[in-house]
Amino acid sequence: MLIMKLGGLRRILGFCRKTNKHRLPFKRALSNLLRSHRLVYTQVGDNVKLTAGEIYFIGEKDLKSGIDTSYVKIGIVRDGAKGPRTSDERLLEHQTGNPRKLFLRNVITTPAVEEIETRVHRIFAPLRVHGEWLELTEVQYQEALKMTSDMAIEAESSFPALEAAEALKMLTSNSLVIEAPAHVLDIWKELSLAKSVVKACGDALDIIKSTIYQFAVQGETEGIASIQERKGRLIFDVEQFKQENHTLFEKYQVDKSSWQQRFTISKTKEDSDPEQFSPGLQELIRELEMLCLEVKTASDLVNVHSVHVQLLSREARAQWVASLREALLKSILGENEGFEGICKWPRTEKTKKVLDEKKLSEDHPDIFAKFLRESETTQAIVVQPMIGY
Repeated sequence: MLIMKLGGLRRILGFCRKTNKHRLPFKRALSNLLRSHRLVYTQVGDNVKLTAGEIYFIGEKDLKSGIDTSYVKIGIVRDGAKGPRTSDERLLEHQTGNPRKLFLRNVITTPAVEEIETRVHRIFAPLRVHGEWLELTEVQYQEALKMTSDMAIEAESSFPALEAAEALKMLTSNSLVIEAPAHVLDIWKELSLAKSVVKACGDALDIIKSTIYQFAVQGETEGIASIQERKGRLIFDVEQFKQENHTLFEKYQVDKSSWQQRFTISKTKEDSDPEQFSPGLQELIRELEMLCLEVKTASDLVNVHSVHVQLLSREARAQWVASLREALLKSILGENEGFEGICKWPRTEKTKKVLDEKKLSEDHPDIFAKFLRESETTQAIVVQPMIGY
């Protein structure tokens, strides 16, 4: 999701036209400008969320013809969740209001239902038509089923490493940077390669959002993108309060502990070529750059949107591999701070004094209200992760 201050992209779009005129490198120029305007692009992170449950595949049958349709719903039920707790119960829930007969085609259990479902939806983004529904040929269905099953197996086999990596986040590292075991080199190279694909896709998705924005704010991108306005939230002005009420400020100071950690990997000696992981990616990005420069009207965005869902698919595949390889590397690293020339993961718990705003607001509501400030309104452009038109 791309978030910006109101009107912030008008200058960027003008710069894009200037970029084209003077034939400067499109991607580099736009990326630099995006950073200068502090636009934020968020994506599915590298950490795998462990939630056990079932991933179900629901098919539908036309009651008049008796023929199975090509539509398939891929959804989940979480272990211990409220409401329907089995795929059979979810099937009955989805049947309500559907004129066709629904049936369970397959069910896969996994310790990472949310993570795998999200990845599968993105990998098959070009085939999604609405919500969790996809239009699949039998060959495509078998491909989706196999990929989901393979990811479930990978999640199961990687479960110890994923759990260890999560636990190690809260363990102070010992400051030792040690020599890596031989097998770590291959894990590192696979992680570097996957991350290079994630970055390339992320940069390209930023370009798409900036291109679509000018048409989205005019309401001309139905089915492709929409603009969500986020009203500013109330924020307590701590600094101003401290200046005017120093005694109260000191009275409501409390200790707050937090973990500081950052996992970084070194570059491999050989440049990580995204093409090794995702063949055809660079050509797709070059095609995108040309399409964006040629956009004149909203109708020209259809091809840009098509590239968008293709990039989501490639990005999701790379994110999955990166998530598992990173967890494995962390689990092998243990309490050590790093592997020489490969990665570093310093972790430390720090305590600092902070203002107990909750207690202050309860004891002195009138004073607290005086220092509340509303942050600026922002806009977010949401590009549809599917082609439903």
